[in-house]
Amino acid sequence: MGCDMKRYHLMLAGLLTLAATACAPQVDVEAEKNAIREMDRQWENATNANGAEGWVSFVTEDAVLYPPDHPIVRGKEAIGEYMQPQFPPDSSVQWKPDQIEVSSAGDMAFMFGTYEIAVVGPEGDPVSSTGKYGNAWTKMPDDTWIAVASVWNSNQAGTVQAQSALEGEWQIEEVTIVGGDNEGTYSNPQPSLFIFTRRHYSTLLIPGDSPRQQFPEQTTDEERLAAFDNFIANAGTYQVTGSTLTVQPFVAKVPNAMAGEEFAYEYSLNGNSLILVLAGAAWASSDTEIIYRLSRLE
Repeated sequence: MGCDMKRYHLMLAGLLTLAATACAPQVDVEAEKNAIREMDRQWENATNANGAEGWVSFVTEDAVLYPPDHPIVRGKEAIGEYMQPQFPPDSSVQWKPDQIEVSSAGDMAFMFGTYEIAVVGPEGDPVSSTGKYGNAWTKMPDDTWIAVASVWNSNQAGTVQAQSALEGEWQIEEVTIVGGDNEGTYSNPQPSLFIFTRRHYSTLLIPGDSPRQQFPEQTTDEERLAAFDNFIANAGTYQVTGSTLTVQPFVAKVPNAMAGEEFAYEYSLNGNSLILVLAGAAWASSDTEIIYRLSRLE
């Protein structure tokens, strides 16, 4: 009796398995892959036509980004804000899917490939960056596909995306000086302006947290020298490599800064917040480190 019951249960399990298999929808994997390729082409075209707005139009409301050198970005609105500087005017993108995997149920897919982004420089010369990416797709009730997650990484240490993320106008919110006679944190910084374009930068700032003294009707050499010392100004070209922002002034308040010598900031960028750490510049002693905390104006 026990053997018969065991055989019965085995037969029942087999029949249930066959029934489930017969009822399961049959997924045409190649057809789904072709559908995803078509959506991917439309996504690329929308991005080239409308920049960040075109890019986010192909992601879900709860999509997630895993950008390089940046915290995770969650939600369509936050993704739109992050993507805005990634696709500046006159930029174009091209991504090439190398591999697509579709789940057995046909409701999820994963795409892996390479990309190239090009930005037209100020002299009309294209600046390009290449890298790798992976996207996760989900199938909607109307049988269309939309992205739910994206991750990418550049092949270059310094990327056109990193520089485009810096583009804009910034002002100092707080300055911390480590070492030297003026060590401390200054939470009432005087007016300042940092400007980054695609290749060029400009820095204007007043050190410390005290307003500059206005000139009397008749100024002395000492008063003019004090005003000169209480102002920092330089402009030139810059380049981003990893977490280092290197500038090369070609015009500056101090003539020595125009001799072609570069100096570098260590930087970190999170949306509209920028931190620049400077050591060893002409106006800072070798044992002094200056930490600028900036916010984006535009």
